[in-house]
Amino acid sequence: MYLLDFRASLSPDILYYIGSVLCRFEMPMTSKFRALATFLLFGYVVVLFPQGNSRATLEQILTNQVIWGRDFPTALAYVTAWENVGEHKVAIFEDRVQGTTRISNSLEARLSEEQLRTAIQSTSRTTHDNVRALMSSDKSGTQTFSLDDFRSSAQSVEEIQEDGGTVLAATSKELQFLSPSATIRLVEMQLGSPEKVTTQVLRGSYERRPVILTQYGYASGQVSFVTSNMNPDDRIERVYLDAAAVSKSISAARRN
Repeated sequence: MYLLDFRASLSPDILYYIGSVLCRFEMPMTSKFRALATFLLFGYVVVLFPQGNSRATLEQILTNQVIWGRDFPTALAYVTAWENVGEHKVAIFEDRVQGTTRISNSLEARLSEEQLRTAIQSTSRTTHDNVRALMSSDKSGTQTFSLDDFRSSAQSVEEIQEDGGTVLAATSKELQFLSPSATIRLVEMQLGSPEKVTTQVLRGSYERRPVILTQYGYASGQVSFVTSNMNPDDRIERVYLDAAAVSKSISAARRN
């Protein structure tokens, strides 16, 4: 209990620094110190803060025109395609949608790429119409989203190396899924305080400094806005979406 309270008051970079210092001690370390150093360095998820007070619904988050980029509806239109190839969670970056399931070998990668391309290209017109209905439900009176054309041809399916493994991504330099000016401060101004904040350490082959992601959870964990210690000013690097929850919200849009 005391250890958790102590960790909760520290930033991810400080946690890593303390673990590094403990590991460099030349004197024999007790088992407790070894356990502390290992936990600080290699613990993948650490709860940092208590539950927040955000009451933003999934629909309110998905239709927010300040946080997302103009082409975010295109990303939403193909979330169902990602779900159909077995992805439970997708990551929205500024210029790509990325899966979170690791691919074990080159044969599986080729098969998965082809399955995802087919799923994206086979997305029904009904899904597109549902996305338009969902994104038009915003009552602000302004519309900055591009709803005219969901360009599957503008997305290139490729492999991405991350966290010591390979995942799939649908990338497009022409489209903007996430606002480049979105920061966690902006997110909190729009949606309120997060319900939960956790950190994740990504493993890398070349980086001397670990990549530490801080995840700010909303809508009962269905959406997580993520910052990285590699980016300045707490800019949002990616947003994790629960694929099944988003698909369900899209399907229900025209019935509401």
